[in-house]
Formats: sequence, C-alpha cells, structure tokens
Amino acid sequence: MQLLKCCWIRDNLENYDNIDLLWFNFIESSKRYITPEKASEIETPFSTLRVWVFWKKSEDWTWWNISKWDLVDIILTAKKSKMNAIQIHWFCDFAYLKTYNYLVFHSVSLEDNYDLNNENIDFCIIDWKEAGSWKSYDYSKIKDLNLEKKFLVAGWISEENVSEIFEIFKNNEYFCWIDVASWVDNWKNIDLEKVNKIVNLIK
Repeated sequence: MQLLKCCWIRDNLENYDNIDLLWFNFIESSKRYITPEKASEIETPFSTLRVWVFWKKSEDWTWWNISKWDLVDIILTAKKSKMNAIQIHWFCDFAYLKTYNYLVFHSVSLEDNYDLNNENIDFCIIDWKEAGSWKSYDYSKIKDLNLEKKFLVAGWISEENVSEIFEIFKNNEYFCWIDVASWVDNWKNIDLEKVNKIVNLIK
C-alpha cells in the first residue's frame, strides 16, 4: 500500500496528483488553522481521504487524554467539515471513536508507550518526539516498535532523506509510505512542486 499524506491544507490545490491523504487543522492556536466551514468548501477528489487531525495540548504544553465529551466535539467537527478520517495525537477511547465509522489514524512519537497494535486503530503515524520541530531522526528506530499495524513515517521528510526512509522499510509489509508536512508547506498552502519532487524520487 502506498499512501502519501500531505498536511496543512488551507485552500484548494491546483491538482491532487499523487496525494492520497489531505490533513486539515481546526486548532485555533495553530498558524495553519482554517475553519471547518472553509474546509467543507474545499473540493477534493472522491479518492482522496480528508483527515481532521486533533493534536491540541494542555495549558502546560503536555499532551492530554481525550475524554468522550472531547471525542463528541471532534466527531461533530469531522461531520461539519466533510472529513472521512480522524487522526488523534495522544490517547483516547479508540473503540468508541471507531463506532462512528471513521478511519482512525494514531500519531505517536518513538518515545510513546502505547498499544500501537490496538485493533481499533487503522494506521499509525510515527513521528519524532517533538512533532513539528523541523527535525529528522534515526528512522530505523521505528523497527524497534515491533509494529504489526499499517504505518506511515513522519518527521521532517524532504527530498534529502526520503530515499533513505524507503530503503529502510522496503521489505516491511506494514510500511505505507510517508506523511509530509513542514518541508512542503509554504505558509500559504502545500507546495505541489516539492510534493512532486518527493514522489519522483520514490515512485
């Protein structure tokens, strides 16, 4: 399975060639924030998954456990913005979330100690311990997690290191391509020229 996920969609793209998953951010404190209403107006191909990524942190800047009441708000936002997948950072009742028939992505760092093979999670996204830090890391350490779940690799992926990632996981049956974010973001939207540079290196 080959899935390319691009983060931080804020407006329509000229085309969606090679992009399988589009990430939308409805956290108001983020510089990449857009409203769910605006997201609902962005037209995307039927074959492209729209992912609402919930990553909010607590006031002391630590991750927090997501209550069922929070999940209800997340699900309502997903419906309003026409999402068909939800990505959760940190921990929640994934069984409860799954009852709403969304594809579930669980984003974790190498240092998180969770049951990554939870049957209610469809995909894991493995990132650096400081997501959004513009830092790469030793991607081979992902092998130590003993994942038996489809996963995407994240963490400052660019044209300089993407071939290395594919070499590391070329024989891993659970590897499902990559999650690109900061490197392809031009602070207005996704830079499709950069996306295609990555695709041309690995397709």
